[in-house]
Amino acid sequence: MSDAPNNINSKDELYQRLGQELVNQLGRSDGAHVAKSLHTQLRQDGTDWFDGHILRYFSGLPDNEWPDDRWPGHGYEFSMIMCTRALWLFQTMRSIVAAKERRYVPEENIGWFTRWLLRLNIANIGELEAKQAAEEWLPVYQQADHTGQRAMFIGTLGANLPEIQGKQPLLGAYAVTLDLRVQATTAMAFGDVADARKLQAEAVSSEQKLDAAIELYSTGGGCCYVLENDQGLLLIQLEGNRCFCIWSRAEDAEEINKAHYGGIHRISPMSYRYLEGQLEEMQSTGVRMALIDQCMNEEGRILPIESLSALVRQQISAAETSESGRAIKYLFEE
Repeated sequence: MSDAPNNINSKDELYQRLGQELVNQLGRSDGAHVAKSLHTQLRQDGTDWFDGHILRYFSGLPDNEWPDDRWPGHGYEFSMIMCTRALWLFQTMRSIVAAKERRYVPEENIGWFTRWLLRLNIANIGELEAKQAAEEWLPVYQQADHTGQRAMFIGTLGANLPEIQGKQPLLGAYAVTLDLRVQATTAMAFGDVADARKLQAEAVSSEQKLDAAIELYSTGGGCCYVLENDQGLLLIQLEGNRCFCIWSRAEDAEEINKAHYGGIHRISPMSYRYLEGQLEEMQSTGVRMALIDQCMNEEGRILPIESLSALVRQQISAAETSESGRAIKYLFEE
């Protein structure tokens, strides 16, 4: 996510000024540290979470698929503004809740802390945008419970992203890890280092597992590699038949490309789900054989294209029936 506008001339002055208010109100001696930590790390969390785990599912989509009702011809730019706003509101509200529930801020000071954190985070998205967002959404967030807050965040974020299969459950699954990140950042800012590290580790681990599970399910078990050029996939003549070549490792495909073809072909990944459709198309055009490496089939490297299709279907089935595959399938079918 691109850097947001910043109307504060000196961030250090901001941290010192609001930090002193925190000292005066809560009697802490580390007000400037708390202000700086919350301001910088919440923003970094939002960037890491959105760019690293959300935006990649929408990358490569054409401009006309991005919502542009309010800014025709600038759908992507408008979506980024609105997603930044949604992130800022959700993170701010969940940080307030974390500070309350973990007793970093006394109950009687939560109203003051809410206003304080809003002023601090105005610098993250621009003063005008922050005030408008706070006036429109903050009261609604405050009236909702945890589940309701997350649902509003997912709904707002989803409304400003292109349509893809499973968009809402995808955002819902990852929203759990963003909440963990906010809790970790809030804990760290208030000096609760041990809990902060546990929460951060849980968030990162959950994101990695979710990334891997979605990748496994969406690809049908992973990717293989092919050689192609501007005319399409590499097909060779073998025993009088056109033969399709495929490798389980990019390094092996590159070695063959250099040794036999002078490195002129591209090494392209191909998911097993996509390969399944490609094999059906090849059979319809008369391709009868496949040349594969032993990692894909220990019994031999040359086999009928129908046999390779069966192997691919087995791979996809194994991915779908694995524990993580069943979980992702259930998630996207709910």
